[in-house]
Amino acid sequence: MAVGITNSVINNSALPSGIPSGVSLGTQGSKSTFTSKTAKNMFDAYYGKNNAIASNPYTQIKREAAFLKVVAEDIMSFSKSSFRKRTIVSDNTDVVQIKSKAKTPNGFKAEITVQQIATPQRNTGTPFRTNSPFDGSYGTNHFTISTGGKSFNLSVEVESTDSAKGVMEKMVGVINETDVGVFAEVKYDTSSKQSLVTITSLKTGDLNAFEISDVVGFGSIVSDLNLANTTGDSQNAVYSLNGGSSIVSTSNEVNISYGVKAVFRNASNNPVKISTGADVDLVKAQINRFAKNFNDLLKAAFANKGDRIADSLSLKLRSAVNTYSQTLSRTGLDVQADGSLKINDEELQGAIVSGVAERTFQPFGGIVNGGIGSRISKIAGEAYKEANKAGAGSMSEFKRVNPNEMLNNYFNFINQQNMVANNNIVFNNGTNGSGSLFDIVL
Repeated sequence: MAVGITNSVINNSALPSGIPSGVSLGTQGSKSTFTSKTAKNMFDAYYGKNNAIASNPYTQIKREAAFLKVVAEDIMSFSKSSFRKRTIVSDNTDVVQIKSKAKTPNGFKAEITVQQIATPQRNTGTPFRTNSPFDGSYGTNHFTISTGGKSFNLSVEVESTDSAKGVMEKMVGVINETDVGVFAEVKYDTSSKQSLVTITSLKTGDLNAFEISDVVGFGSIVSDLNLANTTGDSQNAVYSLNGGSSIVSTSNEVNISYGVKAVFRNASNNPVKISTGADVDLVKAQINRFAKNFNDLLKAAFANKGDRIADSLSLKLRSAVNTYSQTLSRTGLDVQADGSLKINDEELQGAIVSGVAERTFQPFGGIVNGGIGSRISKIAGEAYKEANKAGAGSMSEFKRVNPNEMLNNYFNFINQQNMVANNNIVFNNGTNGSGSLFDIVL
């Protein structure tokens, strides 16, 4: 959903000084629109290019407090939190991953036991000294590759001056130029200074096995390079669903139900549980924003060390995370010595899948605020008010923009990953009672 802007009042003279001209506008019906990135750039430009505002010791605290308050409230919110955006998840992604996610009803459950994964066939040739002369059949060498019930007759020219590496590269080139269902590659070992050829079927499953052989009487390049040496057999995937009988698949990607595609990574005797749960990527992004905004506000407080408001703020922030340090650690947020938060990505992912992260930020299911998010939101809100009262935004030029409302609007953009419905940014050329150059109506 786009944000409507009244066309008739958009002009560069209406923008605060420091905001660059030439804002990129799009169109939607009779109104113009702009992206959340443009809004953020405008806001940052206004701060960054007005030195009087930027030099105010409370401006950064006020700005970062507004960011943190919004993201903390959103992560607790029943409607805006990424925890509420359900998708299909696996409780063991080392064995089974979910690739496609259909619109599946809440309560969907399944168990998959992967007895065997599908593999391609691989042949590995004999290694030779890379720059040594080729000791084999010269002239035109004919050979055959057979797969899927089809045979392909190929040939390669070998000169008496070719090195072993040169012959291998010729062989690989001929195979890969022809659509025979395999991929050939020269492997180089710099330590031993040796080279060899590998040939791998492009698809998994026993139907995609292949054979390679010389044409008798027309050269011996396959034998010379030992390319008929199979070092990995092609095999089918074997799995069971919900404790049923074994199912065979030539591919590691299978549809299990409701259009859900599972991808097998490894075999395991333990069943993997598939169910509806939080979208891991969305939740990780929101928690990462929370940690970043927390650290940015703490950094702004440290930058004004010795100031009463800044010192009180840093003490409150550090006290809050230290109180919840064990809970945060189980969630993948490690409290550092200075009070900042560091993401442990592996721990965070596990906490999201297991539900620990949701219980940390939504201890009451998003219906009633509580826990670390509620405490941080309160601290950020108080810091915003204190900084504002102390003088951040007391200058006449700074009064021309309402940063809190713009920050709230911007984070709504980010959380929705698009424009938010019913938000209108109206450039009024400073004609309203407050003298603002732009207002945000929520």
